[in-house]
Amino acid sequence: KDARQYAETQTTALSKYVDNLNTYKLNKEGAVLFRFGSATLNNEGKKMLDDLAGQVANQQRYIIEIQGFTDNVGDKNTNVALSQRRADAVVRYLTVEHK
Repeated sequence: KDARQYAETQTTALSKYVDNLNTYKLNKEGAVLFRFGSATLNNEGKKMLDDLAGQVANQQRYIIEIQGFTDNVGDKNTNVALSQRRADAVVRYLTVEHK
């Protein structure tokens, strides 16, 4: 009976945890701007990412969503690749500099 009760308690706790993963609140939104055709972070972009990392440093659970964008000038495939390199640059910076 104790094992069954323990299993039910753990299942309920896990269910609440999983439900909470799908219900998050947008806390901050921002944009890191890049020079035309570039995927290199500038000092202003790094500062913005440093500020973001400082805000979430003491939080136990958070999600950072990163999206890469370009303008519509030039070849579509080139822009898609540039978008990915920009997003990768942000991820790399946050990972290396702020773990």
